[in-house]
Amino acid sequence: MFGFFVGTVSLIGLAAMAFRGRRYRYAHGMTGMHRGMRYGMHRGFRRRALYYVLERLDTTPGQEKAILEAIDGFSERARAAADDARETRKDVAEAFRADAFDRGSFAALFDVHVDAATTLRDEFAKTVATIHEVLNERQRQRLADLLETGPRFAYGC
Repeated sequence: MFGFFVGTVSLIGLAAMAFRGRRYRYAHGMTGMHRGMRYGMHRGFRRRALYYVLERLDTTPGQEKAILEAIDGFSERARAAADDARETRKDVAEAFRADAFDRGSFAALFDVHVDAATTLRDEFAKTVATIHEVLNERQRQRLADLLETGPRFAYGC
């Protein structure tokens, strides 16, 4: 009789620990796994989507490394450009606080962003060129097909 009680309490404790562990993983963004890596909630979906594409292309580890370096480099530059764009809000707010609206200085605020967008466009072209060089003909055709059809992996197709 005592063994039955101990077994029941142990089973309840095991179930509670399993539930807490799953809840902990979801709360801290440790739900996705790919090649032994854990992904956080913030970048997890994008990174998993990228690994999905690399897997579909059947890339080698060397190709994956070159592609990931190119994409990460572009992402850093795009993030820096976005941070600079956020600083413009302060300048726009100052334009509204002024007694008289100066069209010339207000238009000059956006010249910096036009230059940044041009630079970012050129960096994106360089990133795409790097990826194009790394892939072979079959992989480029497969990537073109994936880009044309859109993100089917997101819908479970």
